[in-house]
Amino acid sequence: MSVTGINSIWFYTPDIERLRKFYIEMLEAEPLKGDHEPIRVGHTVIVFMQGSADSNKLGLGFDVDAIGFEVILGKAKAMGVLKRGPVEHTPFTKGLFLADPDGREIEIVYNDLGVFWQN
Repeated sequence: MSVTGINSIWFYTPDIERLRKFYIEMLEAEPLKGDHEPIRVGHTVIVFMQGSADSNKLGLGFDVDAIGFEVILGKAKAMGVLKRGPVEHTPFTKGLFLADPDGREIEIVYNDLGVFWQN
């Protein structure tokens, strides 16, 4: 047996429709059909559960390519949710820190993967 990654992340929120719409718009997530209003972000499924947002404050990081980084930076500024960044973590990694409508911290990370293959 081996674990291959995250299957799903559950967000408790008092307003499922608002939070789901935020992630679809900000990350261009794929809306799915099924229990708990699922969406897919890359290979990860996010589901939304009715409840208090304070019940599971957590931070999330999403990998993006260079173009995606700039697109999300623009959206975050336009939506007024950019909290910090862009931040240069290393010479080949940068991040943005956002807050979703329930106050969860989200980091958008761009890693220049071409650097990893240089001598």
